[in-house]
Amino acid sequence: MNQAQITDITSQVTKLEVHQRGGGSSGDVFYGEWRSSQGQTKVAIKTVRVCTDDPAEIANILQKFMREARVWATLKHEHIVPFCGIASDLAPRRGIPSVISPWYDSGSLRTYYNQHWQDGNGVAVNTRKSIMFGVLDGLKYLHTRDPPVVHGDLSTQNVLIDDKGQPRLTDFGLSVLVDIPGFTTVTNRGTYKYMAVELFGDGPGGPGTVPKKTKESDIWAFGILSLEILSNLEPYVAPSGQSLKDAVVITNVPKGHRPDHDRFRQYVDDDLWAMCKSCLRTDPRNRFTAEDISRNLAGKC
Repeated sequence: MNQAQITDITSQVTKLEVHQRGGGSSGDVFYGEWRSSQGQTKVAIKTVRVCTDDPAEIANILQKFMREARVWATLKHEHIVPFCGIASDLAPRRGIPSVISPWYDSGSLRTYYNQHWQDGNGVAVNTRKSIMFGVLDGLKYLHTRDPPVVHGDLSTQNVLIDDKGQPRLTDFGLSVLVDIPGFTTVTNRGTYKYMAVELFGDGPGGPGTVPKKTKESDIWAFGILSLEILSNLEPYVAPSGQSLKDAVVITNVPKGHRPDHDRFRQYVDDDLWAMCKSCLRTDPRNRFTAEDISRNLAGKC
């Protein structure tokens, strides 16, 4: 994969609001405007969090940030959020770059679903399936790049709904920054529900090391996300019907706890359930690839 040149649009972007509109594991999102020769464009400004004064750690963060930004800049697909450029004058800490991308009024998939269900109309079955297949198409694109791109943080918060109602993946690649010393993160409540079983253990370096996120762990996350997209139900619930706390998910998933088919039967047909189940196989080597899933579902839904 050829790394693209990064477009530096420092001084061309302005925050339109003081308070953030959202945030994730790797930073905060602000609403802004990009003034270019093409006119004015509403944009999302993602500022990263840094909590170190160590020059070596800051340099490490910036090096990895730029590497991942260059990867994002090469990605061109209808289900991937476009990369507009970076700006170095918007983050709380001077010189720390922010990522600039288009602003979508519908927001994240979770925001979009919450709004429609609160309105009492819900989201049509065909629309839910279309969103799921759009996410799959975007994931397949990432995984078939050379070299492959691992998203690493697939969730309802990291799928945006664009102005045409189509899903677009965002925040891929930047998730690798989470494990760098000096880079502060806030783990969103519920993030653990998307984590593959192998990510709850130690990494290949032995006790205390962090497992590596892979295409296979992305597929696990896609299986969980698909259940949510199709049903708007939490994948893991207590007998009371309340969603399980993260600490319980962390304990139960490695013990073999998986979403219950009966809970989703009204919304997920047998073909789609078989797909989701295949994504949640304990051995990552036995999970289908995004290409396999797309091929297996062709003509069935």
